[in-house]
Amino acid sequence: MRRLIGTVLLLLASAAGATAQTPAAPPPAGSAAAAVPATPLTALCSQQRLCNLKMFYQVPDFRIGGRYDLSAPATWANGGVGGTTLESLGSGPLRTAYIALGTPQRNAEGEITNAVVINAFYSGDATDMYAQWVEGTGLSGGSVIGPNRAIDTNRYYVVILDGLGLWGASKPSDGLGQKFPQYGYMDLVQANYRMLRDHLKVARAALVTGVSMGATQTYVWGVMHPDFMNGLMPVGGTTQSDGGDPVGNWTFQLMSSAIESDPQWRATGGNYYHLPKAQHPNRGVAFGWSVLLLTGFDFDFRSQQPWDKVQPDVFYWKPPTPQAGAAVNSRALLFDAVDLLWRNRAGETYNINAELGRIKARTLVMHIENDQWLTFDRAKRTVEKVPGADFVHETSPVAHYGMSGPGNLDKSPARTMEEMRQVVHGLVVDQLGVKKAAYMGHSMGGQLVLGYALTYPDAVSKLILEAPAGLEEYPREVTVAPGKTLDLFNPAYAHDFAAWAATWDQTGLRAREKAQTAQQIDDFYHFRTRDPVTGAVTPSKSGYFLRDSEYARLHTNQRIGMISGDPRELQQWVDVFTFDIYAMVSELQESDPKSLYKRLTELKIPIFLAFGDKEPFIPGAAFNGRTDLSRQVILPFMRRMTAAGREVQVKIYPDTAHFIHTDDP
Repeated sequence: MRRLIGTVLLLLASAAGATAQTPAAPPPAGSAAAAVPATPLTALCSQQRLCNLKMFYQVPDFRIGGRYDLSAPATWANGGVGGTTLESLGSGPLRTAYIALGTPQRNAEGEITNAVVINAFYSGDATDMYAQWVEGTGLSGGSVIGPNRAIDTNRYYVVILDGLGLWGASKPSDGLGQKFPQYGYMDLVQANYRMLRDHLKVARAALVTGVSMGATQTYVWGVMHPDFMNGLMPVGGTTQSDGGDPVGNWTFQLMSSAIESDPQWRATGGNYYHLPKAQHPNRGVAFGWSVLLLTGFDFDFRSQQPWDKVQPDVFYWKPPTPQAGAAVNSRALLFDAVDLLWRNRAGETYNINAELGRIKARTLVMHIENDQWLTFDRAKRTVEKVPGADFVHETSPVAHYGMSGPGNLDKSPARTMEEMRQVVHGLVVDQLGVKKAAYMGHSMGGQLVLGYALTYPDAVSKLILEAPAGLEEYPREVTVAPGKTLDLFNPAYAHDFAAWAATWDQTGLRAREKAQTAQQIDDFYHFRTRDPVTGAVTPSKSGYFLRDSEYARLHTNQRIGMISGDPRELQQWVDVFTFDIYAMVSELQESDPKSLYKRLTELKIPIFLAFGDKEPFIPGAAFNGRTDLSRQVILPFMRRMTAAGREVQVKIYPDTAHFIHTDDP
């Protein structure tokens, strides 16, 4: 979740330029009664307690199951050419469903320009995504959508969609059964596009995203409507589920076959709607869910679960105990067999790989490396075909469900600088194939690349260092109060966060950082100090930004936003922020004959070193007592490097502090 939140913020930051209009109220949500069957066989909402939030809109004469020539969008404005309308089958118009929240902003024509469009997953709907991303759950790891969250409803108009074929949208179980036209993913997207444009008057989306099949739809949005959105973020989706993806196709074919193996399906040929729900092919549906649940999680994860946790997901034609198959049997009662079969068949011929070059939006693909449904190798191939796409991936014990999980929130931040360098090398050299490059590092990043050049000399051609850490040494023990000395930089803490916290919490640093108010953060970031009694503001010698800029505002607002966000996110940020001080200083120990600082003369590459003349953080006076940047940091470093015959250029920027790239771009 931490990674998800960070990447959402980056994508939305790039989209912010399109949202400069005055906020306005959303249009009327339409008449739900006219579009919803009086007695639906299957529920309109997965989360019944949230059903009052869901709204409905009809798209008349929409053609389902037709052909989409992407080079001729005018031909499929109302569905694919040659498709079938629901009206022609004696039903009402196609029904869409959605939940909307947030702050719409409009252009001169009254159209919304700051939408965030969220597609639901395979078996889910808008209420599921609301529960996961707005309210936050154990699976999602916390709230993503809301005031001051990653998707900030003070700044964006969020529309969470149902997909055609399940829950609140038109579906076979509304009454047509197997006469319902076989839809495809392009039908799902185009029907919702019509609702967004015609009903909600959305002219542009800042971001289109979704997880699993919602991510699959996200790709389809990008190829069908490349000029509609600024950003795409598919999380665990696919661009093909036909025979080109044997594992994915095989998995869902097994599920479909399980449904059709039900004796009631075979007896009725799938025409069972005249019978009570209890006599529908529910056991086949349970069997199908059992197939998916076997492979949806990592096998190692499943094999380590106790049997009493696994058995409720195991299907039995004749359950030996009430617990056996109980979970899948209950789940089956929520769904309809034809609804699920039509959803599965939508993917059997789906493949948009040849169209990925149409995508214009900034794209970030997120995927789980050990996903056993939508395999990682297919995701890598997709990234190569989407122009300029970025790629974030990781392993997860829960496999396909991992990108919705808690991310780093349950992980210790304890790690060394050298381990960070290994990650950089694995990404840049091993994964991206950049065998040699110039590296730039700012602040802690400066120390990181200094050490990187020492560890991987063949990978670095030159260094550009902006206000870098790493050019001074420190004692291991530090006096924190009269008569009180702490062993702050004990190397044993490198992978023992609890021991580190027990020592460092005696300094009060973590507690003070976590307790910062919005005003205190804003003041500090902009070199101000405020009298706690009178409120008088005076200039400070310490801070981040001397000049106002978009970057300075983004950085400040992100930190302030953490106060009202997920408290676990704030705690994790505080932990990492504080632990990084330890990580830097622990490899710069005066008593260590092989400290990073002592080894800098081994560097044989050109170095450009830059500092601002108002640098507030270097040297690290609080831990080593040094106070003079020029005499105690820069000049000693230059003398050592010159004596070793190394090439170093130095530039001091006037009226500039720690963030040179912001104060003096």
